[in-house]
Amino acid sequence: MVEVVVGVVKSGGRYARAELVIKAGGRQAKFSVEMSYTVKIQFNSSNREAAEEATAVLREAGVEAELKNYWDKSVNREKWYIKASIDKLAAARKELREAIAQAIREAEKKGLVDSEKADAWLEKLLRMRFSALLDSRGALRVMYKSTSPLAVEYAAERLERLGLRPGVHYRAKKPQGGGRGWVAITPEGLRRLAYLAAQAQDEQVRAEATQLLQQVKEAAEGGARRRLEEEIEAGRGRGAAKLAGLKTGDVTVHEAKAWIEKEQLRIWIRAEVGGAPLQKTITFTRGARGEVRGYAYAHADAPGGRAADAHRTKTLIIAVTGHEPTVVERRDGAIMLKLTRRHLEALMKYAEIHQEAERWLQKTKEEAP
Repeated sequence: MVEVVVGVVKSGGRYARAELVIKAGGRQAKFSVEMSYTVKIQFNSSNREAAEEATAVLREAGVEAELKNYWDKSVNREKWYIKASIDKLAAARKELREAIAQAIREAEKKGLVDSEKADAWLEKLLRMRFSALLDSRGALRVMYKSTSPLAVEYAAERLERLGLRPGVHYRAKKPQGGGRGWVAITPEGLRRLAYLAAQAQDEQVRAEATQLLQQVKEAAEGGARRRLEEEIEAGRGRGAAKLAGLKTGDVTVHEAKAWIEKEQLRIWIRAEVGGAPLQKTITFTRGARGEVRGYAYAHADAPGGRAADAHRTKTLIIAVTGHEPTVVERRDGAIMLKLTRRHLEALMKYAEIHQEAERWLQKTKEEAP
């Protein structure tokens, strides 16, 4: 059994430092942790027996420690020391890695270590790597799992620092009873990360979102990789184009806007299709399981009647989203065009729609049962 107690984290002049007491194999020893350009744990003594004891303790904690000696001219005597940097510490027992991670977190909170360094060290020590897999139902699962409460807490905090919101962009569960906890990035969270990586004004946010997405991509293979790239592509282009002024085929868009009305997202587009004017409102709602559903109706008083209006509406939707809607003709004569999540994702690349659509996705997801 290994037990580690973290002492006070303080400034050591040019770097942060802390003391650790490690108990292992029936022995214990006090070590110094230095946080400068890297993280090092060390022990220094003129007592060889104490140094050998500390070496044994460190090895019990999973560190490949080697005892060395030198002649200290200032006191004219031999001294013994052990030193291990983060590469060796990353392979240590969980208890030691978590204790050092705790010291790093405290140093970061006190402003003794900058966030970029702390993140790199913590990721290495806590082995924070997200996996990307397709589950039995074919759904994409991007998750980080750990038995360490500190690791799960840090993974969630890292996402929250990027502006991702719990319940919307990610979900987390702390480990209980020795089991594993987890942090899962939702599809909406992946799209948000992709948007931040491409368009965030803060350079550090862009860099961190890019790094996290790259790590997830490296963990994904086959179908999971293809699904992941689809989500990233959907997020990357959000808000980047203008819908007004779009001309493609027989379609010319003159004006567009989006707003939230009660629990629904409404998107209004004024356009010309085949030379005929068209004003159409597309409504998006949430289904019972939180799925996105969209619809638009053809109007009987439109030029040429319902059938012609349905054809123009279908042409418009294909032109602005790249996806064909499902046309449903009801017994009462009404014609409804049904849209899905992929239509909304395509519409979110337009500046007039992106912000309100994202706000609606977050609001309705949070309030869903």
